[in-house]
Amino acid sequence: MNYPLKEILKNLKLLFISKEINTNQREISTFTFFFNKVLIAHDSKLGLKLFSQEHPDVIISDIDLGPLSGIKICKKIRKLNSKIPIIIFSKLKDEKYLFAAMRIQVIDFIVKPFNNENLIYALNKTAKHIVNYGNIDIRLSNDYIYSYKEKTISTTENDIISLTKNEYRLLE
Repeated sequence: MNYPLKEILKNLKLLFISKEINTNQREISTFTFFFNKVLIAHDSKLGLKLFSQEHPDVIISDIDLGPLSGIKICKKIRKLNSKIPIIIFSKLKDEKYLFAAMRIQVIDFIVKPFNNENLIYALNKTAKHIVNYGNIDIRLSNDYIYSYKEKTISTTENDIISLTKNEYRLLE
């Protein structure tokens, strides 16, 4: 199934954790283009609090967050949700950060300053991860919802219709 990147991510919530108060406007506009809702935390404590309260679908975090590094936050998040896609941003090119990011199975590690091409590549990997491990629901006309993973359609009356192989292939 080849959904466009924007179609997969458009109903999802992103948590962006960065200590930079004046976050690059280009980053934010790119995030809001792809995601339905963008939550921004400027420190590690707020990042963990927003994660617990808002239950985002994707995490993008800087490594350098002050007292608690982005890697440590992502380790805590990973313990709570082992499948959530995580992307790490870093100005630091040190191998120890790259290896630490690999250990917590991040989707991508992007060195700042980044270009949009690198971010879009990482978001594509995120979308593939969500398709493979998440639950993709696509809203159809008349408020019907197609579940890619379950191959069913939910109606407004909460009826669930299982599709045959030919039906879901045609729909997809």
